Amino acid sequence: MAAIVNLRTKPDKLRQDQAEVLRQALLPFEAGDLAGHVRGLIAHIARQTASRTRWTFVMLSPDQNAAVVR
Repeated sequence: MAAIVNLRTKPDKLRQDQAEVLRQALLPFEAGDLAGHVRGLIAHIARQTASRTRWTFVMLSPDQNAAVVR
């Protein structure tokens, strides 16, 4: 069985790597006085990288999940 591979350009790879470095740099400040702002920045970085990889998260209730499974 063949695997599907999404090819990324060098600029895309650099942006992804830079986003991860920035996220890691912000983590130590998550518990300080600026916790709300830092969490907002980390969430923004996550949204930007998720939109590039086209992976998203959707929360479902147990009833909604049962409807999807059916």
